Amino acid sequence: MTDPPVVSVLVPARNAASTIRETLESVRRQTFPAFELILIDDGSVDGTADAVAAMGDPRFRAFRYSHGGLAVARNRGLEKARGEFVSFIDADDLWTPDKLESQVSALRGDSRAAAAYSWTIFVDERGEYLFAKEPAWCEGDVRGELERGFFIASGSNVLLRRDCAEALGGFDPEFDPCSDWEYMLRLSDRWPVVGVPRYQVLYRLSTTSMTSNLDEVERANRRLWQARFGARGQGGRHGRESLANMLQYEGFLCLSRAPVDVCRRRAARKLCQSVRAYPPSLLSPKTFKLWAACVCLSAVPTSRVRAGLRRLLRMQGGWSALRTPELRRIVDSIAIQRREQAV
Repeated sequence: MTDPPVVSVLVPARNAASTIRETLESVRRQTFPAFELILIDDGSVDGTADAVAAMGDPRFRAFRYSHGGLAVARNRGLEKARGEFVSFIDADDLWTPDKLESQVSALRGDSRAAAAYSWTIFVDERGEYLFAKEPAWCEGDVRGELERGFFIASGSNVLLRRDCAEALGGFDPEFDPCSDWEYMLRLSDRWPVVGVPRYQVLYRLSTTSMTSNLDEVERANRRLWQARFGARGQGGRHGRESLANMLQYEGFLCLSRAPVDVCRRRAARKLCQSVRAYPPSLLSPKTFKLWAACVCLSAVPTSRVRAGLRRLLRMQGGWSALRTPELRRIVDSIAIQRREQAV
C-alpha cells in the first residue's frame, strides 16, 4: 500500500477466534474501500491474529503484543494508523456495509466536528437480533448528554479525525472497561460531534456469567463519575441523574452477566439505588422496563433466567422493528445472513 488510506480501522482483540472472522468480514464489505485495517492482538493464545492472513486482503495488517488491556490495545492501534480518520471496532462486533461511507461523509460535511457516531443494534452471541438502542439525536456540544449516559453505546461506533485523536491523547487504562466513554467525554470538551441517524453498529451482547468483568465495570464507572463530578460538589441534579443512569446500566448488566442465582436480587438493588440517587428516574421508560424485567424474571426458574431475558429483549426489539422500516430492513438482513451461514 503506497497511498495513505482515508480511514484506519483499528481492531483490539484478545482470544477472539470465535468471532473475529465475522467482524473482519463486516469491515471488508464496506462500501467505502479506501481504508486500512489494523488488528492489535492483545496477548491472544487462540490464534486470533491468524484470521487477518486468512482474509487475504492487502489492506489488513496484524500486530501481536503482550496483554495490556483494551485501552492500551487501542492506543497501540492509534500509533500505527495512517488514515485521515480512525475508527475502532471490537473483535466481536459488526458494521452495516454503509457505516464508514456515511460517517466519512458526515465529518467531511462539518469541518468543526471531530467525531461522527451512528445508532446501535444489539445482537446475541450468535449474531441474532435482540433489540435496538433508542435513537440519539445529539449533535454539536454533546457534553451534557454524554455525562447523563453513554448514548454512543460502545467503542465500536465513532469515526474520529486522526489529528484530533492525536491532540487529545490516548485512552486512559485507569478507566477500563469504560475508557471509551471517558475518551469521548474528553473529546466532547473540545470539539463538536455529528450524528448519522442510521442503525449501523451491531453490538454483540453477552449473556454469560462474567462477575469479575461486572465488578470492573462498577469500579470504573465510579472512578469516571468521581472524576467528572467530584470537583463540582457532586454535580448537583445533573450529577445525580448521571449516577442514576450508571446504576440502571449496571442493573441491566447484573441481569445479563451476574451469576443466575443472584442476578435478579443484585439488579433490583441497583434499581433501588438509582431511584434514591435521582428520584425522577422512577418516571423514566427505561426504569419501567428494567423493573418489569426484574418482575417477569422473578417468576421463572433460575435455570431459565438467561433465556427469559433474551425473550424479553427480543419482544422489545420486535416491537421497535415493527415501528421503524429501516430497522426492519436491517433485522431482515441479519436473519438472512444467519440462515446463509447455517447452510
